[in-house]
Amino acid sequence: LHLMAYSAGVPMAIQYTLNNPDKVVSLLLLDFPARYPSYSEQWAARTKSIHRNYAPHVIDAIQRDSDDIELWSELGDITCPIRLIFGELSQVMTDEELSAYRRHIPHIDIVRFKDSDHQIWKPNYQRFIDALTEFFNHVDEDNA
Repeated sequence: LHLMAYSAGVPMAIQYTLNNPDKVVSLLLLDFPARYPSYSEQWAARTKSIHRNYAPHVIDAIQRDSDDIELWSELGDITCPIRLIFGELSQVMTDEELSAYRRHIPHIDIVRFKDSDHQIWKPNYQRFIDALTEFFNHVDEDNA
């Protein structure tokens, strides 16, 4: 299983990999730190105002049930190939969190898109697809 996760899905993919190391062949993480976030009431209000087609009670439930849980100390248990792609213009990850990825996963491959924000496939979609394809092909070749 090649597992790819974007944004708030990243901690879920990390936890799945930790719980199922024999099932995950590679892990591709897209622009998010190794922690479950705690969402504020302000986040819920902003999300409801931006995404009017989302059910407000679902957004409220996500906010109410969220809790900040860090996974940094567990990352060293992941042995499969890992690539992190992030946008340098993104406000999602701090330099400290990037350093934590490097510190806890010495074999991590970090790809920085200097002109991308959190939507890392913009402004160059082909570059994004090429980065995914190259990683998966490399892993498949190593496992052949």
